[in-house]
Amino acid sequence: MRLLAAERRIALEAQPAPAAGPEVVVRGDRTRIKQVLLNLLSNGIKYNRQGGHVRLSVSEQGERMVIEVADNGPGLTAEQQGRLFRDFERLDADRAAVQGAGIGLALSRRLIEMMAGEIGVHSVVGQGSRFWVRLPVAQAASGPAAPPAG
Repeated sequence: MRLLAAERRIALEAQPAPAAGPEVVVRGDRTRIKQVLLNLLSNGIKYNRQGGHVRLSVSEQGERMVIEVADNGPGLTAEQQGRLFRDFERLDADRAAVQGAGIGLALSRRLIEMMAGEIGVHSVVGQGSRFWVRLPVAQAASGPAAPPAG
């Protein structure tokens, strides 16, 4: 993501996770969670304004971990937010020079929901967007984690 951000002069920030207690683990597939985060970060960069910023943060809310990707891009109207997670929906980005097929957010939603999580967006036109992912916290295990089943 750093190279893509540098090309657009976008500052990437990672807010440190709170240091409250033992390490928290979420229930989910590591590869799929990474795929969703890369999609959200990539979108935050691609659809941002030149010289903007994208911030990644993690917090614990009860039995859920919340991962947020926030940007200070152009933001989305309520109507656009309603269409955002549909297959092949690009919100008129095909008129701009932004590449993509319009399936990243729809696929991200399906992946997160299959892991018993939620994904959504809060956006204000002219101020930016904040995409969030909520995943269930795994029960603490004693000893080293077992490899995922086949």
